[in-house]
Amino acid sequence: MSDQNENQQATQQASANSNADVDPILTNDLTDTSPDNPLIPKNDYAMTIVKIEQGKSKNSGNAMLNIQLKTINPTTAVNGEALPAGSVTLFHHIVLTPTEKLSAEQIKRALKRFQLACGVQSGPVYPLEQYVGKNVMVSVGISKPTAEYPDERNEVKGFVTK
Repeated sequence: MSDQNENQQATQQASANSNADVDPILTNDLTDTSPDNPLIPKNDYAMTIVKIEQGKSKNSGNAMLNIQLKTINPTTAVNGEALPAGSVTLFHHIVLTPTEKLSAEQIKRALKRFQLACGVQSGPVYPLEQYVGKNVMVSVGISKPTAEYPDERNEVKGFVTK
């Protein structure tokens, strides 16, 4: 038997053996499965701050806080899908650079609402690490489609202060 035939047989045998270990979900037909995350209804949700960092806007270059949040409780998507706790991730940005449409005082008020939602009554926002793991109430809405984002998506409207 030639080396090429032996290699083909070995490959076929390995493929047959490995198919027995394939998770059944990998054999599902995903034709009708949407790749988009399901929308959750407009409401206030208990969420945990997973990550917070200072960054810059890709569009304007303005400084901003980037906040990543996850749901604490199970919820039901608009389409009726049951979503386990922690399965919905949302992002929120607080712009830190004043602009023509956003004054320094408006930025300070947004930061203060964030602090209060986190249970921090006074002091500076920094260090940011103090907020990781904090549970907050977040007002979530559904954004309208835009040229940049052609589908509806969830967005954080703001933090609910305590």
